[in-house]
Formats: sequence, structure tokens, C-alpha cells
Amino acid sequence: MTREKQAKDRVPAEDTEPGDLIRIMAVDDDHAVLDTYRQVLCRNGDNENGVLSELAGLADALFDTREEETAPAPSDPLFHELVRCSQGDEAVETVAKAVGEGRPFAVAFIDVRMPPGPDGIWTAERIREIDPNVEIVMVTGYSDTSPEVMRRRIMPAHKMLYLQKPFHPREISHFAMSLGAKWKKETELRTAYARLDATNRELREQIEERRKTAAALEKYRYIIASSTDRICLIDREYKCLIINDSLGRALEISGEAAVGRHMEDLLGKPFFEGELARRLKSCFLGETVRFRAWFEYPALGRRYLDTTCSPFVEKGVVHGAVISARDVTELKRVEGHLLKKQKMEAVGTLAGGIAHSFNNILMGIMGRISLMTIDGEDSAVRRMHLKEMGKAVDCAADLTGRLLGYAGGGKYHVAVTDLNLLIKGSADLFARSRKTMRITIRLDGRLPSAAVDRSQFEHVLMTLFMNASDAMPEGGTLLIETRRVILQEAFVEPHSLPPGEYVMISVSDNGVGMDPAVMDRVFEPFFTTKSPSGIKGTGLGLASSFGIVRNHDGIIEVSSKKGDGSTFRIYLPAWGGGDSETAL
Repeated sequence: MTREKQAKDRVPAEDTEPGDLIRIMAVDDDHAVLDTYRQVLCRNGDNENGVLSELAGLADALFDTREEETAPAPSDPLFHELVRCSQGDEAVETVAKAVGEGRPFAVAFIDVRMPPGPDGIWTAERIREIDPNVEIVMVTGYSDTSPEVMRRRIMPAHKMLYLQKPFHPREISHFAMSLGAKWKKETELRTAYARLDATNRELREQIEERRKTAAALEKYRYIIASSTDRICLIDREYKCLIINDSLGRALEISGEAAVGRHMEDLLGKPFFEGELARRLKSCFLGETVRFRAWFEYPALGRRYLDTTCSPFVEKGVVHGAVISARDVTELKRVEGHLLKKQKMEAVGTLAGGIAHSFNNILMGIMGRISLMTIDGEDSAVRRMHLKEMGKAVDCAADLTGRLLGYAGGGKYHVAVTDLNLLIKGSADLFARSRKTMRITIRLDGRLPSAAVDRSQFEHVLMTLFMNASDAMPEGGTLLIETRRVILQEAFVEPHSLPPGEYVMISVSDNGVGMDPAVMDRVFEPFFTTKSPSGIKGTGLGLASSFGIVRNHDGIIEVSSKKGDGSTFRIYLPAWGGGDSETAL
């Protein structure tokens, strides 16, 4: 039978939706049998209102294809298109094309013997390979192949039935109706399973994606939580959304308690209004802002912070800001030390040059005075003037000595010295002239020795003692201590010194103290808070002490508070071997 004939035999039912199509294939070499299929199965056949209506009711009862009871009974059978083929190879080609077009057959009636072409079993096997879902009915009057063999060859067995010729037309209708309904239900189930599988696959992918996201978030949470930077996220109303552990500890507040609090409440009004609020306004406009400022933490005290405010953006909209503050107090201290060191070195260079030039002038004056004393007339008045001139030169020489001491002009008589003995001797000497002041000495009995110029360090000690006395005009307590200490790299690095064992000398008073502005300049040459008259007010005592200690590879520092006294600490490298008082 030609394909044109096949096309004419496709008789669709009226008023059916494309999704309701159930296609039937009949394969038989006998045209009379094929015509019987058409008579039974097609709407324009002779059996439209009899057998088909009855079979439709049977399908309703078997497969529950009925509509609601109030709806009218269907007038169309479940199947509505019949394609007839007279040979097996033609049927195989037709099935392949139908599957390719997405219009597969529901039921295939196949004659077992179809000379001269391939038999029905071969045809059924090929069709099953192309379309594993089609329902196959093997039809024959005689076959040398048993139904059991057919079931084994045409798998699966539950989708293959056997119909013996001659058959009653009603049998064809029964098979077509029931198998068509079965195929339709299975197709719907496969579609539902496919959708369910796709949904499950999508859900699994979403679950995996969420798992990965949760794992990434946990890593980020750990990174932020373990960061020493103090981090918080706020909304555009300046309310806290989350803080990390470091900020919570510094503010002495838990993360839960911080949520919802206004930043002014958390950080204090002065810092919020003075430093943060105006910068956050720029941040809310999409700008990343960075600034440095001092902040007083409840748990840490006054700290210098390097703060960055970054916009918190979601889907292109700024919803708040991420505030990250890094504590750079130590860096600030180191920078301050370096700046002060550079400043002092510059002034020291200038002072050293002036002192050397001034010393040369004084030497010339002193030489002239000596010559006048030897060769001049024996006049008492003249000798008196020369003597006073000599005293003035001595004072000037002492002044240049102080300048050279500040400038690090050299150590002249260095020896490994027992600093406990040196300090006790200097303190006893000083105590004789300060009867109103109580002196307390606490010396470390196992203090290591240090290599120093004894006379220079006697000058340093006397300078510290006199400054303490001047800070206590009505008397007080002078505390002198020594101790062996180990200085870490972080402490000595700003001074370009190695870490290790040092000797500490501490001189403390309970006098008037100093404010931060005075403390910052206390070692500068010519800076003084005393009367500028005479040597006492030159401002070179602590400056020269600074230069002497520095020239001994040491450190001198001061801590003080207005009204609460001052403490000067000197750190000198401990001598690693040899006896005390041994010259180097």
C-alpha cells in the first residue's frame, strides 16, 4: 500500500485537541483485512455508533476516562487516526518517521506472515527497537512460531498480545480501545515522571548550590569572626545588622545585643558625629571612604583606628555600609618614634656643629687668657678679671659639653660598670643637698653590668634627680629602681636596636607631672618649662641625657600624667661577659 493511500486512511476525529491524538497502525499483506481495520476503527467506517460507543464505555469503566457525571458522555473514541501498511519494512520506516516527528503510535496490529517481505516478528522487533512504548498485537491465522517464543523475542512481554485469526471486529475494537487507553495513561505517567524527575533534579541542584553557598558563607563567617579587624554591617538608618567577635569584645557587647542598635549608641556621640556620620553619607552614595582617627573603647582604652567604610550593595542598590576598623595604635607609636628620632637627629647634628665651632672659639679665648696671666703685669684687678673670664669660659665649655652629649659626640671612658653602685653613689651624693625629699632605692641584686662612660652617666642620673626635685618644690618621694629585663623586637624596632637582655633604670617622682604636649618635646634641646636664666633653664639637661643614652645604644623614655608625677626609664644593653669596672 502506498503512502498516499496511508495518508487518505488517516481519519481524525472532529473537535479533538492535538494532545488527545492516539494513533493506530495496522500491518497486513491482505488488503481486505486492512479494510476491516478501517471499517472498525475509523469514524467514517460502518461501525461508528455501535461497537465504538460500546467500547468507549468499556474503556471508561476499565481506565476511568470518564468526565464528571454531570458532563455529557464523549462522542469520540480515544483513538482517531489509523495508518495502514502492507509490508513490514514499510511499517518500520513509518514508525521511525512518526517517532522523529513526535507523533508516535499507541497500538500496532501486526500480521505474523506477510509474504513476500519480512515477517511480522522481525517487523515487531524492529519497531520495538525504535519505539519501546508502543503496544503490539501479533495477529495471525497460522504461525510456526508459538506465542511463548514471540514473547521472548518481542520484549517486554507485558506490551505484546496475541490475536488469532479469524477474529471478530469487536475484538479489534476491544484491543484498540483498551490498549490505546493504557498507552495514553502510561504516556501521561511517563510525562509526569519526567517532570517529577526534572523537578527533583532541579531541587537537588538547588540543594547542592545552597549547600555550597552555606559552606562558603560559613568560611566567610569564620574569616570575619576570626579577623582582628573590628567589622560591622549597618543599614541606611545607621542601625547595626551584625558585628564580628573582635568588635564585640572591644565594645563589651554581644553580637545579639548589638543588632538593631544605632551606631551613635554603640560608638558614642562624639565619635559618631565628629568622624563617622559625614563619611557614611558619602558611603551611602556609593563611595568607599577611608580615614584615621582616635577612638575610646570601653575594653581597650584609647586606640588609633584605620577605618574603611564600603557600600553594601545588593542588586545595584546601596542598602547600607560595611565598616572595618583596623587598630594601628602601635604603628602610630612607631611612626611617632621615627619622626621624633629624625627630628632629634637633625637638631643633634646642628647642635654638634655649633658646639664644635663654639669650642674652638673658647679654646682661643682661654689660650689668650693663659698668656696674659703668665706674661702680664702683676695686677690684682687684672687677675680678678681674668679669673672671672675663665669661669665664664668654663661655663661655656660645660654648655658645649652638653650640646655634644645631645649630639652623641662620643664616649670617652667606657667601662663595664656595676650600675647599682653607680646609682647608689649618685643618689647618696644628691640626697645630701635635698633634705626635704625622701629617696627610696630598690636595686636588683642580680642586675647585669653595662658598658658605660661613668662620668656621662653620672651626669644623666643627676639630671633626672634634679628634674624630679624641681617637679616637687614642696618635697615628695623620689623612687629609684633597677631591674633586668628582656626587650622584644616590637619594643626595640622603632629605635633600630636588637632585642634581648637589657638593664632598666627607673627614676620616678610624685610631682606635678606633664601633659602630652610637654612630654612630646621633653627631650628636645633648648625646650624647657623652667626659668631661662642660667644653666638651669637652658633646656639641655634632658636633651644631652637623651644623646648620651642613645650613644650607648640605649633607650630613654618618659611616662607622665598632669598632677600625677613622672617616670623616666633608661634601657641599656646588658654586658655579656667580664667583670664590673673593666675598661673596654
